[in-house]
Amino acid sequence: MAGKIARQLDFPSAKEVSCVVDVGNNGNALVFFQLEELLTTMTAPARALAVAIESSKWIKAGLALEREAM
Repeated sequence: MAGKIARQLDFPSAKEVSCVVDVGNNGNALVFFQLEELLTTMTAPARALAVAIESSKWIKAGLALEREAM
């Protein structure tokens, strides 16, 4: 799903952050595990977009994250 979204938004340098293999399918909590992984690998300055789609596709959410250089 993440790859399809990145292609549709035309983000050629998109990096998919997936941790299901490590933590299992944790439903809505999975987004927080993915954010934790992203923040440990993200070097400043950088920007990230996150899209979460609930399995029934009725609930969707997104956020933008920016890590500034110190």
